[in-house]
Amino acid sequence: MKKVIALGLIMVSSAAYAATETIEWTAPEFYMDGMALDPGIEILSYTLYYGTDSGKYSQQISISPDSREYTISGLTGKWYFAMTATTIELEESDYSNEVTRRFTKGKPRAFTIRFKQRR
Repeated sequence: MKKVIALGLIMVSSAAYAATETIEWTAPEFYMDGMALDPGIEILSYTLYYGTDSGKYSQQISISPDSREYTISGLTGKWYFAMTATTIELEESDYSNEVTRRFTKGKPRAFTIRFKQRR
């Protein structure tokens, strides 16, 4: 069994106000053993985990491997995010690193989360 590389998650804040928060990522290209991974063929899905407690994600969303963007709206307060990738062999990667974002009620800001592969 080949384990998908653990993915790195980063957040880039935008100064412009927006009605939604957008999450973007880059598909992984390698397994943990260094073998190449073809995300167009070998990734079954991505899962976005998020919640209001660090490391305890009360929400999760399965995202198609063809998607490169997912939008979340209506969040207020402090939220924690992490993502995983699942292969066609049904192996889920470790969580990406966790990122935190605080949303002010009535003033949501646009933000971006991207996957960065580790080499």
